[in-house]
Amino acid sequence: MQVIPKGDEIEIRMQGFEIIWGLKRLIRIKKNQIKSVSTTMPENTIWELRIPGSFFPGIIKAGTYFTKMGKAYWYVTMFKKHVITIELEGSKFKRIVIGFRKESEKVAAKNILS
Repeated sequence: MQVIPKGDEIEIRMQGFEIIWGLKRLIRIKKNQIKSVSTTMPENTIWELRIPGSFFPGIIKAGTYFTKMGKAYWYVTMFKKHVITIELEGSKFKRIVIGFRKESEKVAAKNILS
C-alpha cells in the first residue's frame, strides 16, 4: 500500500493481494476532506455490513463496510497491525482504516496525511 500526495489530493494505492482482498485499487481523498488522522484502531461494532470485501476474525478485515456512521473502507491484517484511521467529511467514505507492516511506514503515511 502506498500513500501518495498529488496536489490537493492524496492517493491510497493498493498493491498485489490488497487489491484482491479489499476489492479496490485506488482511493482518492481531497486534503480538505480530512477531519482527523489517528493511529488508533476504531472499535468494531455488530452494525457493519460488508459489501464487497473480506473478513476472517483475527486475520483480515478488508473492503467497504456500511456502518451507522456511514461508509468506511478497511484494510487491516494480522501482518499489517500498524494502523492509521482517517476520519473524513464530504467524501464518499466517512472513515478509512489502513494497516502497515512497519511502524516507519505508518509514520511516513501519517506525515503525508497530516
